[in-house]
Amino acid sequence: FVCSKILEYAGTQSATAGFNLAVPLGCLAAALCVQVPTFRDALLGQFYASCPYSVPRYYQQLEGQDQTALYAKLGYRKSATGVLESDDSYTERMQGIVSVYFAMMQLEFPP
Repeated sequence: FVCSKILEYAGTQSATAGFNLAVPLGCLAAALCVQVPTFRDALLGQFYASCPYSVPRYYQQLEGQDQTALYAKLGYRKSATGVLESDDSYTERMQGIVSVYFAMMQLEFPP
């Protein structure tokens, strides 16, 4: 639950807070990773599943693959009506997630 909430805030923070939450969320995530070792694997799994740029991974459209399947691999969200999110919305969400991921990765905590 905590992992999904961190990513939810990370994905919405760029538009609302101008990336001001990246470092505090990264600090929280890193501190939880130190205190609860199993949390790290769960959190990284959520990052990798939500944002292909945190791996890094580059998906190409395969021959015969429709564009919707490619967008699903890239992490685009679908609305309840089946409409894919806009490129701007997707980019802002990915920027927010990646900014928290990198803020978390550059913090130094004792082993």
